[in-house]
Order: sequence, then structure tokens, then C-alpha cells
Amino acid sequence: MKAVIRADASSYIGYGHIMRCLTLAKELKKEGVNVNFLCREDEGNLIHSIENNNFNVFSLPGDINAGKDAELTAQIIADKTGNPDFLIVDHYCLDISWEEFIRPYTGRIMVIDDFINRRHDCDIILNQNFGIKAQMYDNLTPQNCRKLTGSSYILLRNQFREIRKRIKPHSGKISKIFIFLGGADPTNETEKVIEAVKLIKNHEISYIVLVGDSNSHRKEIESICASMPDITFCRQIYDVAGLMAETDFAIGAGGSNTWERCCLGLPSMMIIAAENQRILVENLAEEGIIVNAGWYEDVTASTIASMADEIIADKNKLKDMSRKAMEIVDGEGVSRVVREMLN
Repeated sequence: MKAVIRADASSYIGYGHIMRCLTLAKELKKEGVNVNFLCREDEGNLIHSIENNNFNVFSLPGDINAGKDAELTAQIIADKTGNPDFLIVDHYCLDISWEEFIRPYTGRIMVIDDFINRRHDCDIILNQNFGIKAQMYDNLTPQNCRKLTGSSYILLRNQFREIRKRIKPHSGKISKIFIFLGGADPTNETEKVIEAVKLIKNHEISYIVLVGDSNSHRKEIESICASMPDITFCRQIYDVAGLMAETDFAIGAGGSNTWERCCLGLPSMMIIAAENQRILVENLAEEGIIVNAGWYEDVTASTIASMADEIIADKNKLKDMSRKAMEIVDGEGVSRVVREMLN
């Protein structure tokens, strides 16, 4: 069986699409599926990272529209990969027009989506976000489309599933805080949070700051962290789950790390750093799973510090957030998705 994944990463859109597709690719590979990637050569792409994970990547130019993307994708599939059994698409800029063009070149099409805002010609649609219901896609997908919706299908790397087995119930005490605002963090929320650290009243707390290679501010952030003895700076590490397991609280954005934190029962404060994160963050906050700091333009260092001081003092709230987070993400999502695909 063969599969082709069409997804991108860049300094602007971040790592999330590629990271969850890599997770899916590895699970498919374990089942004997031959997986290839098609990615644009945008600044901050993760093509080398995909190749380092032993997957072949066919490159597309970075400055093309959806129509040209479809043409080149079809050409590569026809010339290089042969018609795959599955074409997996994880891309906000590609819709039914792209999918209809590609349809003759593949057996089935699977779309990974976060927005319920455009029509698709697909056989499976996956929206792993909390609170999403299958019927939301009734008017956007073919009648026979299989709809995989909700947090039970979240695509998480195996390291989180394994670390989760060793996680103990949260004590309600915070001694170390994990700070990660996404692989790219184009609005530099990381530096804002570091400024907030200087204002947090409890000085017995240490911090881990993680940035990705696509973060254009990484050198400045590293320099600031070096001047603060309570902060450990980390860049582009593999064992994120092990790093997070050392901490008691997190400050992050509404990207894919949200689900990693939930899987490990790590209570968190979340900044809405992009419009596609808004509904997710608001839904999680409404259920008491996270604390919503608000839209990034409205959030200041003093806001973050004030909210952190309040959370640190509320042990029962921290325990409750941790328990609720673990209930919605069990780390088995990728296995469920692959079973659905192969069936």
C-alpha cells in the first residue's frame, strides 16, 4: 500500500501540520505502508527533518498558487510515486478544487482539517479538535465521507503515550514551568512570557524555555535566558515529552503542543496566537481544562504574570485542570486513525 502526504511548514505557518503528519506517517509505515511527502520549499520548511525521519520528500516551489500546486502535485504523483492508495492533505489553502483535480491520481483522499469553512472532495475527513462533531461536515463533504472528529483522534507521537503511563496525579504545587509558544512563534510571544517571568511573585519556581529552529528570534531569546539563572533554554529537541514531564505547569499557544500538554496532564495558560486557535482555546477554557490569557495583541507581560500568580495559589484548580486534560486526550488517536484508514 502507498500513501502520499501533502503538507507544509514555514516560519509563518509553523510546524504543526508537518509534525502531526509525521506522526501519522510513522504509524502507517509500521503497518507496511510506503509513505512519501510533497512539501513547498518555503522559508522555515521542515523538508530535512522529514528526510531525517527516513521519508522521501518531493519539493514544490514556495511561491505558487493552489492551481499550480495541484498541477505539480499531479505531475509528481504520476511520474514519481505511482497512483497512491491514499493522498493525505493537511493544508488550509487547498480545498475542493484542488482535491477534484487530484482525484484521478489517487485511490482515496483524506483531509486533515481545523477550520470547518470550505467544501472538500474526500473519502475521510479528520478534525481532531475538542468539541468538533461529525455533523458539522454534513454540507461540506460527500455523503459517503467518513468523518473522524474530536479529541479521541488526536495525532500524537508515541513518546507522549509512553511518558503518560508514568505520570502521577498532579500535586497542585508548581516548582517548574514549561514555556513553549510553537515552533515558529512569528509574533514572538516567547519573549513576552520571559518578561512576565520577571514579574511573577513566586521566586522558587524554575523555567524551561523551548524554541524551534524556525523561530527567527531564537538568538535574542537565548541571550535573555542566559542572563536569568532560573531559566533553562532548549532549542529543537526530540524528547519534548520527557522535558514536559519534568514540569508542573505550561504557558503556550493554541497549536499542536496543546494536545501534548493535555496527554500528560500538564495544566496550562494559553495565548491565542493565531485566528485558527481561537475556538479551540475558548472551548477548552469554558470546560475548565486550560486558562485563556486572550488574544496575543491584548496580552501583556503583566497580564501573564498576574494570571500566573493567581493560578499558582490555587492548588485545587491545578489538580482539576490536570485531570480534565488527561480525560480528553489518551495518546491513542493515531492508532485509531490508521485503523479507520486501513479498514
